[in-house]
Amino acid sequence: MKVKEALEHLKIVTLPNVTPNKQMNNENLIVLINEAMNTIYGLFNVKREQAIVLVPAFRKNFRISRQDPNVIMATHAKLAKCEMTHGGFTTKAAQIEALKEMNITLDKEVMLENEAVETDIFKTNEDEIYKILSVRDDKNSTLRLNEINVFAINQDTLFFPNAKEGDIYYVEYKPKPIKVTSIEDELDLPSGLLDVLYAYVALRIVTNIEGYKQYYGNALTAYNNEVEKAIMNQQVIPDSLIRTTTDMKGFC
Repeated sequence: MKVKEALEHLKIVTLPNVTPNKQMNNENLIVLINEAMNTIYGLFNVKREQAIVLVPAFRKNFRISRQDPNVIMATHAKLAKCEMTHGGFTTKAAQIEALKEMNITLDKEVMLENEAVETDIFKTNEDEIYKILSVRDDKNSTLRLNEINVFAINQDTLFFPNAKEGDIYYVEYKPKPIKVTSIEDELDLPSGLLDVLYAYVALRIVTNIEGYKQYYGNALTAYNNEVEKAIMNQQVIPDSLIRTTTDMKGFC
């Protein structure tokens, strides 16, 4: 869904009793939409992505970011593009080489003009890691975080004390939502969570606008109900349950 469609829904359906004022203009509502998406991503496991760490000589610390030259952000979009371009891979090594080449192409911004729109699917945040979920080596063995072989230095940086040149690690992470700035942007949110977003924005508005605070109780109840409904309908997995599920994503 585009931001402009969400704005229309908010103004016509969700907030019919809130008069148009400075709190209701598009700019302020977009700020609240971004805040809502961040909150929802914090509450739920909306999506999971994977990065590949390629260990060179004399390096132990790696930032899970597209800014790190030894890290490939192997998102679903990149993996799918590589599969379509190369017709599948028989080895992990071949897939990694294809991903490395794709990164070079994207970084140099030399994609053909008729493919320019496709680069939108690779859009990421500068600081895109919400939480590192798991780490595996190239033998598909899980490394326990903060024990012996891998330590989380901060939210997006890992230290591998025993890493050697040529080692490969697969890092599964929970991404942050892509920030929207224009009414033409697409919301980085599943359709099943839109009602949670609408309820959150309504709650924030009635909280901040003088004269509407009497609606806070109802707005809070509505928001909590939408969160519970999303859980009951299995739209997403609550973040607290992520580690209890079987991991089916990534390389086989």
